[in-house]
Amino acid sequence: MHRRLIALAATGLLFVTACSQEGASDGDGSSSDAATSSDAATSSGAASGSQDPSTQSPPPVGAVGLYDGWVKATEDDMTAVFGRLQNPLPVDVTFVSGSTDVAESVELHEVAGGSMQPVEGGMTVPSGEVLELEPGGLHIMLMGVKKPIVAGDEVVITLEDADGKTYPLTAEARTFDGGGEKYSGGDGHDHEH
Repeated sequence: MHRRLIALAATGLLFVTACSQEGASDGDGSSSDAATSSDAATSSGAASGSQDPSTQSPPPVGAVGLYDGWVKATEDDMTAVFGRLQNPLPVDVTFVSGSTDVAESVELHEVAGGSMQPVEGGMTVPSGEVLELEPGGLHIMLMGVKKPIVAGDEVVITLEDADGKTYPLTAEARTFDGGGEKYSGGDGHDHEH
């Protein structure tokens, strides 16, 4: 509960600061500012290297970013990314797709009735709010993982919003025994993550 209050307070502060900073959002829909800010978020997350979420810095002001981002270490062909997507921008952001160098595809998922399924219409992070990505709930799936992801590895995932803007995010691999939701991928095989 304490961490959620801190996260909400930090998000509020980021939102107020983002709205008051010149150039934080010029309203023309350009993707260069968001991508540059997201690159900075990726760099700051990569530099921390800490597994203690309370020591990680939030994304820079004006950047949609992944806070406390982590990916389940795996030797299997799929895994998931969790954390908190923060949106300090003055507009809602709806993520509709993604990509990464470590997997063949990226899908946005939810868990319903104990089974994973793609999120219809994308994942929306309302302006000034945080969207929780967690085991048993919303998460980012990496499908067709190309090589084992070992605890401590950093994985960069690029999400794309409905306007075609991209947001590179960094997640650190961690061991995790939970989850175990079933996924029916339509190939006749059930998978777990």
